[in-house]
Amino acid sequence: MANELEITESKVTEWLEAFGYAKKTSPEERAQFIGIARELQLNPFKRELFLVVYGQGDNRTCSIITGYEVYLKRASRLNILDGWKVWTDGEGEKMKAYCRIMRKDWKEPFEWEVDFRECAQHKKDGALTRPWLQQPRFMLRKVCAAQAMRLCFPDEMGGMPYIGEEVSQEDELIDRTPTSPKDEATRVAPITEASRRPFMKRLHELYDAGTITKAQAQEWEKESNQASLLEPAEAMAAIAGITQRFDRWLKETEELDNAAEQAFQKDVTPGAETTEENQEELF
Repeated sequence: MANELEITESKVTEWLEAFGYAKKTSPEERAQFIGIARELQLNPFKRELFLVVYGQGDNRTCSIITGYEVYLKRASRLNILDGWKVWTDGEGEKMKAYCRIMRKDWKEPFEWEVDFRECAQHKKDGALTRPWLQQPRFMLRKVCAAQAMRLCFPDEMGGMPYIGEEVSQEDELIDRTPTSPKDEATRVAPITEASRRPFMKRLHELYDAGTITKAQAQEWEKESNQASLLEPAEAMAAIAGITQRFDRWLKETEELDNAAEQAFQKDVTPGAETTEENQEELF
């Protein structure tokens, strides 16, 4: 069983090739991605590790990020964790998020805070990106929790990649057209595109609502794009399988969110009171 779960170089290389990153990244970037995946045992096939590549020339950016749910999973496995919560205070640019973590081997809780003005992501025109515009408190709590966990558990999480909400990204998703639209071999058959459309519509709705990050949406969209280039019958079956796996992944993520919210609502500081306002704003 241990060998089945081990993240090997060949497995990560397989992911890079399957999703087209082998051609889009340099040898140094691929080596770094493989090294992080192996060292931290983060499985890109399970959306535990992402590559975000955009821009060209001097403006090209390649970021290695993880999802906040990975932090939740790893925190839940720590025997020294004795509870934690995160909340926000203030409005607009004056908003701040706070995180309190209790360790069984520490007498005092670890506390951390982040400022909205330092964390919010903006588009080129200066406007907030959609997730930060639509769910600013949720985004800020994610950043605060991830940073607090890395600092509170340096041995266990100190080397973890940043989450997408901490890394500046372009606001739009990847191009929806085939890689080589002029090549007839890469054109998507109408019947395949019709079977793919409901999945893509739902994917974009979840991204617009801030339920999933840009990197997560990109990975699922790329997998759907890959499937759409197959023969129509094979493509439809592949898209159906992708949709089922997406549903399972989304359900697991929602269950983690619910478990985290219940944990946050548990007062972790003896004698402290949790206000009704904070309870409503817990991550």
